[in-house]
Amino acid sequence: MATQTETLSTYLTKLRRVLHDANDVYWTAAAKTAYINEAMQQRDMDTGMQRQRGFVNLTTGTSAYLLSLVSSQTIDVMGIGIYQGNFRLQLEQRPYADIQMMYQSVLTYTQWPVAYAKYGHSSLIFAPAPNQDYLSEWDCVLVSNELVNNADADPLPYPWTEPIPYYAAHLANLELGKMEEADRFLKIYVERTNSLLA
Repeated sequence: MATQTETLSTYLTKLRRVLHDANDVYWTAAAKTAYINEAMQQRDMDTGMQRQRGFVNLTTGTSAYLLSLVSSQTIDVMGIGIYQGNFRLQLEQRPYADIQMMYQSVLTYTQWPVAYAKYGHSSLIFAPAPNQDYLSEWDCVLVSNELVNNADADPLPYPWTEPIPYYAAHLANLELGKMEEADRFLKIYVERTNSLLA
């Protein structure tokens, strides 16, 4: 029976088994730790299961906001709602060119925002620009913090921990130039991740 959560220590044990390197002969414990951390972040990007809901105050006339306002680990926003009194309006996500053309062609126009666009890797643009201060709720996708100490735990529970050793093994074999082994472990990672998302 798998544990509910995995720690760096249990991940290292599983990775050593998968790689047949119990004594850290081919890869050091530090290298394996780096692969595990990279595997967790890849899992977070592939599944979108590491989430946080946060509230951001939108300011009158300000249309640009940083993704990091909810968390420094934010890599994407799945949805944004704007609150006013008893009402919540879910904003539409649009390409930046669309919101500039459709909602912000007059630069000084302000009203209750109805759409947002991702701008680069770290910003969001709201349109039209807010005509007053609004409370907004952001549904964010995060990447996990790195595991450093043996007792540090993966924030996601089982079964979301299942694919991690296989992606870490993929990375380890890439380092040694063992492409067939790397591809085999990547295939297992993809299969396990897809089965979780199914």
